[in-house]
Amino acid sequence: SGIMEMADIFVVNKADLPGAQRMVTDLRRIATVTQHKPGAWIPPILLTASTQTESIQGLSKAIDEHTAWLGQSEVHRKNTAIQRARYRLKRHLELRLGELLKSKDTDFFSQPMVQQVDDILDTLRTPSNAPAQEA
Repeated sequence: SGIMEMADIFVVNKADLPGAQRMVTDLRRIATVTQHKPGAWIPPILLTASTQTESIQGLSKAIDEHTAWLGQSEVHRKNTAIQRARYRLKRHLELRLGELLKSKDTDFFSQPMVQQVDDILDTLRTPSNAPAQEA
């Protein structure tokens, strides 16, 4: 047994084993009391088994449907844009920080951590030390 999270698709695997159908029934009971906003994604509850090709095809179809639904969501598009911008900034800072740390000598690393951080931040704030802007 494990911890269950709210999911985009509920998949009960090993549908060919005892107890799988009971789990689906329990999930459906929970789903009936869950309120959804108009237009919200309603997670399907699927039974799968490696020996049942149609169940795997059904899961693949559900994933495709969810992906298509996400593509229609303005909130999802905005969140994706923010996540991408956050990732680009984080990656840029990681690369820049790596370059700065490589350039520091042993005296730098013998300073207290707070002073090291202040020094690095001062260097990052200095426009003359900024790398060329990406196109």
